[in-house]
Amino acid sequence: MSCHLDENIEYSVTFSKSIYELPDSKKYSEVNFSFSIFATTPFNGAEAVYSLLNEDEITADYQSISLKVVEGSWQKMNFSFPLNDEFRNGNGKMKMYVWNKQIEKFMLDDLQIHSN
Repeated sequence: MSCHLDENIEYSVTFSKSIYELPDSKKYSEVNFSFSIFATTPFNGAEAVYSLLNEDEITADYQSISLKVVEGSWQKMNFSFPLNDEFRNGNGKMKMYVWNKQIEKFMLDDLQIHSN
């Protein structure tokens, strides 16, 4: 999966999964979010975001990591986030995406999530 972010696009495609969509979800302790990123100028104004929503669609956990991007070549990014017990034992929803917080111009490719 790929996408392009710029001054008109603040968020990448969003991965959204309920606990029921993850086979054997109770055995996983973390989720990995990976993608490749390309920009023509260096920046650090975007974030990889992970959030867990409880069954009432209220955010139960939110974490973000700033991206430090160099110019002119594809960079592979990998992030791991813990799956809390509320998510693993309940019926919440996990969301992961890239937030173009400072309205930079860049491309994303090979967006993937994996459970461990």
